[in-house]
This record gives sequence, structure tokens and C-alpha cells, in this order.
Amino acid sequence: MQLKLKRWVEFSLIAILFFTDFIGTVYLSTNNYILLSVILFSSTVLTFALKSFLKSISVILFVKYIMIIFVPHFFVWPIHLIFPLIAFVAISYFSDEKEYYLNLTALKLNKGVLEGGIVLIISVSALFIWANTSSSELEPLRRMIPDSSAIQLVFVALGFALINAFLEEWLFRGVFQETLLKLNLNFSLATFIQATLFAIAHYKLGVPSGSIGFAMTFVYACALTFLVRKTGSLLVPILAHIFTDIAVFYLIVNS
Repeated sequence: MQLKLKRWVEFSLIAILFFTDFIGTVYLSTNNYILLSVILFSSTVLTFALKSFLKSISVILFVKYIMIIFVPHFFVWPIHLIFPLIAFVAISYFSDEKEYYLNLTALKLNKGVLEGGIVLIISVSALFIWANTSSSELEPLRRMIPDSSAIQLVFVALGFALINAFLEEWLFRGVFQETLLKLNLNFSLATFIQATLFAIAHYKLGVPSGSIGFAMTFVYACALTFLVRKTGSLLVPILAHIFTDIAVFYLIVNS
């Protein structure tokens, strides 16, 4: 009975975390952030009381919204992912599991190279089609990039792509996906939730953005999750993600 009750509470918490992040992303407002932070804090306390694996996701989202409220100048993509992940690492270090979900082994690399290449080609092609047909404006993102020489922009693009791909894959395909699987969710449901959270994160400020961008990033997240399952590592998804992000940077600079 206690196990069933805990499982139902965990499912309820997943729904709360899911919709809290959705509201916080779609309806940008300081008042919303304060309310959402209170909800996330309460959820985090409950996950610790239950000794649930869900505390990893709860802490990450809580720290994310605390940052938005108190240090909004640090909320710059992808730098804003660093502090939630630092909080996750700290909690994992002091827990019994000490599980960081950062598997970068290359043992099965050959099994996912072809599939990774296919995902990369399709995702980059879809990005260029979206950029040329969508009404979404990339100019606000362009203004965030300082005027630089071509050589400097190359280094900025590489730095952005490396950091963003590593942090996003670790967070979504690593921490979120593996945490959901530890809650005994089947692979499809865990992937659906994780991919939806990834799409939510890109809905307003990501590339691609908007409703079409939401669908595109959801499918992209599912494809990257398939690569993780195929290779047993985050390495191939990170490599594919790096080159996709270089294409994103190119589109922004040339908007």
C-alpha cells in the first residue's frame, strides 16, 4: 500500500513539475516565477521526504526559477543550465547513489554513427526550412551577439555549440531521462516527458521556436534519445547536437 501511495505521489509530482515548467516558459512574468518557485520548493521538499529519485528533476527546475528571480542577468542560454546542474551534482555527491548520469563511453560508438549522421542531416535541413518559411524573428537573438570579426564569430560559434550541446544532452537525455526510467516508467513514456520538457525549454527563446518549433524540438529530442539507447552513451547525441547548434548559430548571425 505504501509503495502504491508513493508511486501515485510521484506521478502527481511529475505532472506538477511538467505543468509548472510549461507555465513558467509560456507566461513570462515575475509574479508567475515567484509562485512557481514556491510550488517547486514544496515539490522538492516532498521528493526529499519520499527519498524519491524525482528530487533530481525537482531541484534542477527549482534552481532554474530561483536564478530567474534573483540573478536574471545570468539567465543567458546556455549559461543558465550550469547552476541547476551544479546543484544536481552537489545533491548527487552527498546522496547514497552518487549517480551523475554522464556516460560518455565510446564502446558502441560505431553502432550509432550512421544514425547520428542521419539525425544531423535531417535536423539541419529542417532548421533551414523553418528559418526560411517561419514568421519567427531571429533578430532579437542576433542583437545578443556582439559585433565581431569572422574569425571571432567562428570561435564563439564553436564555444556556444560545445557548451550548449554538452549541457543540454547531460540535462535532458542524461539526468531527466534516466531519472524517469528509475521511477519505473517505460521507455516511451519517459522519452515523451523528457522530450516535451526539452521542447518547452525552446518554445519562447529557442531555435526553432513557436508551435512549429515545439514540434520540431520534440521530434529532435526523441531522435537523440534513440541515439543514446542505441549506443549506451551520450557521446553520439552530443556530437550531433554540436553540429546542429553550429547551424543554429549560423542562422542567427545571418538573420
